[in-house]
Amino acid sequence: MVSARRAAVLVGGGFLFAAGCQAIADIEDRSHAAPAADATVEASPAPDAAVEAGPACDPLHPPPPPSPPSAGPSLDFTFALDSVEIDRTDVGYDLDQRCTCAPSPSDPGSCVSATPRCDGPRGVDNALGAVTKAALGGSFATDNLKRSITDGTVGALLSLQGYNGLVDDDAVAVTLFASNGTTDADGGPDRPKPAFRGQDIWTVDPESYNDPDAGPPSGAKFAVPAAYVANGTVVARATTAYVGLGDLVLRITDATLTGEVQRAVHPYRILSGRITGRITSAALLNAIQSLKVGAFSLCAGSELFAAARQAVCEHRDLSSDPSRDGKGDRCDALSVGISFTATEAVLGPLRPREVDPTPCDGGAEAVSCP
Repeated sequence: MVSARRAAVLVGGGFLFAAGCQAIADIEDRSHAAPAADATVEASPAPDAAVEAGPACDPLHPPPPPSPPSAGPSLDFTFALDSVEIDRTDVGYDLDQRCTCAPSPSDPGSCVSATPRCDGPRGVDNALGAVTKAALGGSFATDNLKRSITDGTVGALLSLQGYNGLVDDDAVAVTLFASNGTTDADGGPDRPKPAFRGQDIWTVDPESYNDPDAGPPSGAKFAVPAAYVANGTVVARATTAYVGLGDLVLRITDATLTGEVQRAVHPYRILSGRITGRITSAALLNAIQSLKVGAFSLCAGSELFAAARQAVCEHRDLSSDPSRDGKGDRCDALSVGISFTATEAVLGPLRPREVDPTPCDGGAEAVSCP
């Protein structure tokens, strides 16, 4: 048998030792689960992070769109993620327009849960960070993922098009691509270690496109033509985003991507990046059970999956449908907050990712919560 502590370390390693890195999105309809008949709040909210004191919490949201600026140049940039963190509970935004536990510790939040959780400072919602700490390896997951990126084996690319180069731009386009590692100038199979000085060539996963022949950005699955830059921060919203870390692909709804565009010197960078949104407990568990760590499987029935399932079910803090916030529905989703930074890079050729020939599917019961 594997101990709980050992299980956490092993699962954390699974974020790194995977074939590719997907970060793709498209637009879909959302649905929500009906509340259970016996859904009641059985405990006071338990804090996952420090709670804002005082009578109000000043909820944290992305900056609003700016006024149309003066005409400027139209610049296109590609950025490669150089760092990702998935175990921080203080990264994110207020997603449900509530500051659970602030100002009143008895505030039950925007949905009904037997294990309610307090928001972080300024109402930040990020249950995924808490689950990562509790059952998915915590900092081991982040450290392994960072090492994979800096080795050039997996990555993700963010393309910013039509940018005027100023602190405000009310009309830019943002595209996100998965990358299966770096390549050389000839597009060969080697993966040179990236220098992150603006010249690294990163491959593009064909699964990032609806139509690979169309090329970027028109054929991409994640293409947000109505993004903007406000006070130096790029903001892009999508109804549904598929964000992958190795073989762990997260289906995030109500998704927002933001980051501060550093324009002082080349190479340009994206700092304080955030990917936020909601993921249903079923979608997260389905993603987790696809992971394998050496000879250990996270398929349903394993001790590793049981620990992850318990943590996921206990940390549900949102409704999957934002329109149902505050309507008394049972919590069926978890808030997401992923932080990243990125450096200018070169968009390279297509390179397919390696796919596990024996995927795990434990069925609907395995990914359901009590």
